[in-house]
Amino acid sequence: MGHAHQRGIIHRDLKPANVLMTPEGEPKVTEFGLAKARELGDLSKTASMLGTPLYMAPEQMSDAKSKRRTGGSMRIRGLALIVLLWPWSVFAQAVSVFLEPLEAPLLSESRRAVLQGKLEALIASRPEYVLVTRSRDELAMITKEAKLQQSGMCSTSSCFIELGGILGAEKNVSGGVTGTTEHPTVWFKLLSVETGTLEKTLTRTLEGSFEDLLLVAEDLLGRLLGIETRAGVSRPALCTFTTKPDRAKVFIEDEEKGKTPLNLHLPAGSFNLRLQLDDYYEIVKTITVSRLAEEFSETLARHRGSLSVETTPAEATVVLDKAIIGDTPLPRHTLTVGEHELILVLPGYEPWKRTVVIPRDKHQEKLDVKLKAKPAKLLLFTTPVGAEVMLNNERKGKTPLIIDDIDPTTAQTIELQLRGYQIRSEKIWCRPEDDLVREYVLIAIPEQTP
Repeated sequence: MGHAHQRGIIHRDLKPANVLMTPEGEPKVTEFGLAKARELGDLSKTASMLGTPLYMAPEQMSDAKSKRRTGGSMRIRGLALIVLLWPWSVFAQAVSVFLEPLEAPLLSESRRAVLQGKLEALIASRPEYVLVTRSRDELAMITKEAKLQQSGMCSTSSCFIELGGILGAEKNVSGGVTGTTEHPTVWFKLLSVETGTLEKTLTRTLEGSFEDLLLVAEDLLGRLLGIETRAGVSRPALCTFTTKPDRAKVFIEDEEKGKTPLNLHLPAGSFNLRLQLDDYYEIVKTITVSRLAEEFSETLARHRGSLSVETTPAEATVVLDKAIIGDTPLPRHTLTVGEHELILVLPGYEPWKRTVVIPRDKHQEKLDVKLKAKPAKLLLFTTPVGAEVMLNNERKGKTPLIIDDIDPTTAQTIELQLRGYQIRSEKIWCRPEDDLVREYVLIAIPEQTP
């Protein structure tokens, strides 16, 4: 297109349908004339207007007797690139005059602000720009550095390189346009694959909601190429505030401005920033605004977490920092980040005591505790006395005998032995903290007659 424009040839109907891609990925522009009429979105002529309505600038379709045709062509370029990147219409199809694009996210969160702003600025109601041509090699290098992501039918970076001509400078057959004096005007650079050094002057008047988009676009271009601004012009910067997680309150000079993610216009200078989010530590810092677009991103540290507790057996009382907070199973209890004293109490079981730590980087701490039963007590008496007591094959002493370390969670095998008496054996169960009393009458072994 740059080659044609330098020779005074204007396509007048440039749109995605007229850009074909070769198997090698090279774009070819076709239909240097008027396209075939199909339906409203594909019409090449409405009344006396030349072009396809979906890709025409509003001033071309309105009653205003404007000669600003260059802006319309730039709008076509932006739309063509958008449709190639995202294969769905950005505009309402049922009207014949398109003044504003629909609000719809075109990119992932990480690249939305930079690329969407640049493209939407191209399709604004009154697009007027300063363009600076760039070589294909320089464009390839810059787009590689920009690390643009894949989206839609082809990668963003490859579309930027291969379709750079769509965004390039156009032959200004109308003699050029200058910005109005009632609005500040920004001059900035766009990319082109043209090898020449042709520079065309168009200006974009900042107004309405498109100022935000243009500011972000300018910041992107400023980072890649550097920004040219008209001398003496001063205006607020677009500041973008993001947090992980989002929904944090943003305070500038102790005045609440909204919740993240948030865009604000701030003049150049230093400001006190405060970020607040429930269950997270507050961030207080000084920020400096020096560019036309600034980004401030913070990762919040959690100061509140949660604790869940399960025990075997269940129904243990949970005491946290000397206060009873419930019984197990305890599904979730909110508490501050840091150290806490936890005690689990269940009758018949040893108290479980620990210092638990709720980390900043973990949303929930889960505990599964097996409680240790308190030992039971076994009192053994025999008639006659003096029987040897074996507990689980371990010698314990002679009756009468008290054994106070019985494990209540398992069965106990008692065996009583006394010379001249039959061995007595029995399995018993004890309950935690139980005093189990057993009395046995031993049976004498009959004497054998000679």
